[in-house]
Amino acid sequence: MQVARRGRTRWQVGAMALALSIGTLQATPELQVTLEGQVQVLADGEVSWAALADGAEIKPGELIRYQVELANTGDDEATKASALGRIPAGTLYVLESATAGPDLMVEYSIDGGDTYSRQPTIVVEDEHGSKRTVPAPASLYTSIRWTWSDPIPSGDSASVFYQVQVR
Repeated sequence: MQVARRGRTRWQVGAMALALSIGTLQATPELQVTLEGQVQVLADGEVSWAALADGAEIKPGELIRYQVELANTGDDEATKASALGRIPAGTLYVLESATAGPDLMVEYSIDGGDTYSRQPTIVVEDEHGSKRTVPAPASLYTSIRWTWSDPIPSGDSASVFYQVQVR
């Protein structure tokens, strides 16, 4: 499916870097990680998602949805599996778009992945010099980490999603 583009400013999808990782695994499963990106398409009032290809051009304001899938192709279950999704340069994380669930802990980083928390905060100072802690704005998010509390059995897979908006 070809997606029509408008405007002069274009952003190369190929320039986006997305890093994924597998966390500490207590068994010896064979986990395969795949990543699929899709761009949101609005046509005739309908929303759909079109696959992103290397070198595809997208413009500011467009949404990209990423799917991260972990497939356990080994003989052992994967315990404490985790995946990282980076917020690529030139994009902005769409708040509350990351997959969440009862067996899935979602944490965010605002410092390039050095630390993670469920709700990152920053300290701001008002005009009188008073400081207070507030939720970090989406513009500061740099990566997302998912950790599965339930094991991923041999032969099973798990998927998570998140969205970013092109700046």
